Amino acid sequence: MTGDVQRLQYLQAMGITAWASRYRLPNARPTPACEWEAPELETQHASAKLHALLDEAQQTASSRQEEQASVQKKTDNPVKLGDVRALLGDAGAPTGEKPPVLEQVPAADSVKAVQDPAQPLRFQLSLICLEGRWLSLQSGEISTEEQRLLSAMLKAAGIQLATPLVIETFYWPMVEGLPADDPLEEAREGLEAYIAGCAARHGWSLNQVLWWSGSSSDDETHATLAEVLDIASSAQGQVQSQALGLPVWQAPSLLQLLESAGAKRALWPELVELGTRWRQLAAKEDDAREEAAREKSDDH
Repeated sequence: MTGDVQRLQYLQAMGITAWASRYRLPNARPTPACEWEAPELETQHASAKLHALLDEAQQTASSRQEEQASVQKKTDNPVKLGDVRALLGDAGAPTGEKPPVLEQVPAADSVKAVQDPAQPLRFQLSLICLEGRWLSLQSGEISTEEQRLLSAMLKAAGIQLATPLVIETFYWPMVEGLPADDPLEEAREGLEAYIAGCAARHGWSLNQVLWWSGSSSDDETHATLAEVLDIASSAQGQVQSQALGLPVWQAPSLLQLLESAGAKRALWPELVELGTRWRQLAAKEDDAREEAAREKSDDH
């Protein structure tokens, strides 16, 4: 009821007429007879009356704040040691003894140091999936020359692709301006989620990572990506990405291979071995498809 009264007062102060039904609705109980009071003549303008109501509400709020401040001040007053002794009835206490000075313990918020939020890791990664089997990773954005070099090396190694190379680019952080509680773990989770989403959309079945990473130990980007991928060597000497759960074949960056003929010659034996593994894997998949087709025809 109070809310309705205030609402009508505000509407009246703004000059809006509030209407009420004076007719009986169908099947409604009769309204008790009453006398309608004639409205008082307004001697004050509607806008002035509205400002008066707003000033009254502001004064009420300020009076409440003063009451709360006075109550807080009373509760914050420290209890004197003499008052405590008087309450306990300690009459034998020496009167000339000075009460000990109690040190004020600072609040926890003032003691706690304000730490700046950690900054997220920053990197860019180019991803190319080879026939849904192997995932090629290159730091940064892959150029047209690097893409041509990659296609030529794969073809020379005997890795025949039925479809052209499709480049997926991953940026981290994906959203700017957000603090990071654990920058490394968040970057790993973001990369894992991105690759899992691409695999679900395109039907990838990954079993190998080709990482064109470079060999410079002081390269900051190389070190960052190594931490994100969580590269580690097993007891058998196999390099694997713990974050992706896939074995890793590591080679110099495509830019280094593009600029150095010696780096290409040094990598050639490994490319030949990589092509052999690719053909063996392709042959196994072809045999599996033929076996599944024979079983399907036998069922019919």
